[in-house]
Amino acid sequence: MGRDKLMMEVGGVPVLVRSLQAMQNCAAVDELIVVTRTSRLEEIAALRNRYGLTKMTKVVVGGMTRAESSLAGVLAASNRATLIGIHDAARPLVTDDIITETIQAAKKSRAAAPGIPVRDMGYQHAKYMEQIKEVKESNRKTGNYPNPMTKELNDSQKLSPVITLVLNYSQKEWEKPRCLNDMLKFPEDMKCELEPWIPSYSVCVINLASQPETTILPVSIGF
Repeated sequence: MGRDKLMMEVGGVPVLVRSLQAMQNCAAVDELIVVTRTSRLEEIAALRNRYGLTKMTKVVVGGMTRAESSLAGVLAASNRATLIGIHDAARPLVTDDIITETIQAAKKSRAAAPGIPVRDMGYQHAKYMEQIKEVKESNRKTGNYPNPMTKELNDSQKLSPVITLVLNYSQKEWEKPRCLNDMLKFPEDMKCELEPWIPSYSVCVINLASQPETTILPVSIGF
């Protein structure tokens, strides 16, 4: 985009602030820690008083990767914290219900994430688009366009399959949505007619609690 989308305003309020306000107004959240780059520390810290974000206790510097930044936020949390949630502030429309229900689910199973089938779709889409971008770039360099007008892939240029797995570390079997249709609200009188037209996007869930230790140990080491 060429601009910092977190500080772009939506209805006169920065995207970042709208995400923080959602957490601030949620009774299930006790503390907010913002992870950012060094050059934005003072600017973001000033948002606390300007917007009354009393739950925002710290602004810390992140790392080179999403994982490193997440770890920086976790390490900065209060030692009284029993559950820690991570939210991408570029998603300011998160609702109180989503936040609360995710926290409640995490209390039961020690880990939770909202909308797994939708997240799964996003991961797969991103990986397929990476492949398409690489092939198109190769075609551009070699002039190997099947159609110079559309610059699409050749019929012979196939993509590698992307397989995403959901590892359920809970002691309980997976009880959350397993496909996109499980998350959709259909008009009752049209459900049977509409469902066949909606791709299922099923989630591949592995319930580790029901697996033998010889299966779980390599997975734990790998992650």
